[in-house]
Amino acid sequence: MLDEDQYQQPPGLLLQFFRWFCHPELSEHIEGDLHERWETYEGKSKTYKKLLFFKEILKLIKPGLVRPLVKTQKLTAMGMFKNDIKTSFRFLKRERLYTLINLLGLSSGLAIALLMIQYVRFEFSYEDYNPMAENIARITIDYMDGETVVDQDCETYPPLAPKMKDEFSEVVDYARTYHIDELNIQIEDRFIAESKMYAADPSFFSMFNYPFIHGDVTTAFQAPYEAVLTVSQAKRLYGEEDVVGKTLRLSDVEAPFKVVGVIEDSPANTHLKFNMLISFETMKAAYGEKDDNWGGNNTFAYLLLHENTDFGKFQANLVAFNEELHSLELLEEERAIAQPMKDIHLFSHKSFEPETNGDYNSVMFLLGVAILVIIIALVNYINLSTSKALDRAKEVGIRKVLGSTKTQLRNQFLAESFLINITAGAIAVALMSIFLPQFKQIAQLHDNFQFLNDTFFWALLGGLLVANSLISGLLPALVLSSFKPITALKGKYTNSTSGVALRKGSLVVNSSQGGG
Repeated sequence: MLDEDQYQQPPGLLLQFFRWFCHPELSEHIEGDLHERWETYEGKSKTYKKLLFFKEILKLIKPGLVRPLVKTQKLTAMGMFKNDIKTSFRFLKRERLYTLINLLGLSSGLAIALLMIQYVRFEFSYEDYNPMAENIARITIDYMDGETVVDQDCETYPPLAPKMKDEFSEVVDYARTYHIDELNIQIEDRFIAESKMYAADPSFFSMFNYPFIHGDVTTAFQAPYEAVLTVSQAKRLYGEEDVVGKTLRLSDVEAPFKVVGVIEDSPANTHLKFNMLISFETMKAAYGEKDDNWGGNNTFAYLLLHENTDFGKFQANLVAFNEELHSLELLEEERAIAQPMKDIHLFSHKSFEPETNGDYNSVMFLLGVAILVIIIALVNYINLSTSKALDRAKEVGIRKVLGSTKTQLRNQFLAESFLINITAGAIAVALMSIFLPQFKQIAQLHDNFQFLNDTFFWALLGGLLVANSLISGLLPALVLSSFKPITALKGKYTNSTSGVALRKGSLVVNSSQGGG
């Protein structure tokens, strides 16, 4: 019985001979083939089986399989990398249609999705330029019919913010702005129409993070008929930046205005954009505004709260404050409420907003579309790569017979995948740059909207390309590098277990895309 069991396995002596002359990196794969060959001799005599097996081993003594007599210096990692890149480039150049389809699909998908993601990030970045934005609340007015809100107005009464500073310990400071309707600015004999102009309290510059480039912020806006210009407006009106001390006139105000400061332009990601500010004191001197005016709510009011303020609790405290205003007959069918300044752009759609705000649901929907586009682009590429791998089974089989190891084959597939992904990424960036002006026009974005200097953009692009390269390169590499060469060389790999699994995986991907 022991003697019969012994011959269920190939002769150990012959296997030792094979292991002695065969290249160590190939012996494991080829020995598996030898075991399969031994099983085909079932039914023959022991001696004849040994003879046939020995003959099979002798066939393997060939230059590509025999271990080197003299140890050669191994290729350096850089040398192997260069070789993989060259081989990959030759393959992609040879398979031009396959390469073109992958590049067009992947690059266009990335370009479209990344532009949408940049837009979504921009929409969520409103007020991020201001380090105090998290602690600023805007006070607005709700018009009530009993307990029902019938309308919401984002403008309030001029005395409201000062009164809240006096009565709430959470309030550190306040700033009011008043939108000036479009009028003409007169510089000597020139008239320039301007619609982005506000009157503002002196505290506006610190609360909204607008330090003076020119002028003295500590003395500005203490008196009427003072103006502060943005850099762009100063150059537009005077042709230079430092214009402190110069004068201008407004078409509906008799007194001249003195320019007391120059500040940076309003960032694109703020809800309150302007080109010029005038002192709030001017509203009293020139427009008849009063500090105790509870009859005209045309003022935007902002409160700076302490850092540790519980906003929910502060909002709840407004109930008692509104009751006080009602008892004093300062408010009637109205109530004052607070909203975080960072919520204004995506969540506020009240009357008389400084500009048309965005919509949170629309932005999130766009983000979902962007993610879907990326998934489709990446899955299409992975699907094409996997399908193409089936056609390369014989190529891989020949390379394994000639001495290529699993690691070398995997590196080759990864190199091809990285090469095509990096190229597609470069094309995507080029496409984004080309179509950026049209995209900004369609999305009504500010001219300053860019992506090339955005660290997050490059990190996201790099992460997507690396992830896709690894997935699309490793999937066929792991399968193809593990099969037996004889299976591929006989053209049977497609019907083998690995080939069927790879093909089914490709079909599943196609089906899922079609079903979506």
